[in-house]
Amino acid sequence: MCGVPRYLADGTFAGYVGAALDIQDRKEAEQSRQELAGRLLRAQEDERARIARELHDDIAQRLALLTLRLRQLEQEASRSADGERIADLRRQAKQLSMDVSHLSHLLHSSYLENLGLAAAVENQCREAGKLHHLDIGCKVRNLPRVLDHDVALSLFRVLQEALRNIIRHSHAGKVQVELFAEAAVIRLRVSDDGVGFDPAAPGSSEGLGLVSMRERLRLVGGSLDITSRPSRGTRVEARAPLAQHARPAPAYADDDLLEKAG
Repeated sequence: MCGVPRYLADGTFAGYVGAALDIQDRKEAEQSRQELAGRLLRAQEDERARIARELHDDIAQRLALLTLRLRQLEQEASRSADGERIADLRRQAKQLSMDVSHLSHLLHSSYLENLGLAAAVENQCREAGKLHHLDIGCKVRNLPRVLDHDVALSLFRVLQEALRNIIRHSHAGKVQVELFAEAAVIRLRVSDDGVGFDPAAPGSSEGLGLVSMRERLRLVGGSLDITSRPSRGTRVEARAPLAQHARPAPAYADDDLLEKAG
């Protein structure tokens, strides 16, 4: 809305002449867009959970049983020429079981659902470091015992995306992950000593993964900042408001068969 004073020919003030722009349609369109983005992200998480359950509860268990059977055959044929070939097949089946289990956890973290964000972040750092031979330090402090499920999930996905980009592009030797709460905000920082990049350089636009992370955080009232310089590494910082209520989620089955198959 804007307006200017209006005066008569003799200089008498006669009020204002103004114009107003109705932005209700724009507000409703933005609200609809946000609701659609939220539904799409929830649908994506539901699909991730469904695929993860199938991998974990069906395929991984069948691979574990296959590994056990191959171990039995290996013991029976230990003195024959087939023993080494069976042992090699058993090792391949075991590695495949581990890969399927890792993929299942990437899609849908049982640590996050059952033990909370702190445990999920620590486990993700531990697994990524071991799998990719990367020195990942992880510090978690001052977290409340209960976090809103959407906030926790958004931060966890940011961590996954940040680690994925580091592994693919940074050539980093060390990574530092920090998760902490201060005042009414929870913060996640992921820093690396890799090659870095110039955010202003042509062709350095963000990929779909980071765009999705920004949208996730925005939907829970948070934000994402990325700082980087060539040869000086990269820092990703996510911020989200703390909430008092968490949503319960279905638990996963135990990994007993996978442990026995080892």
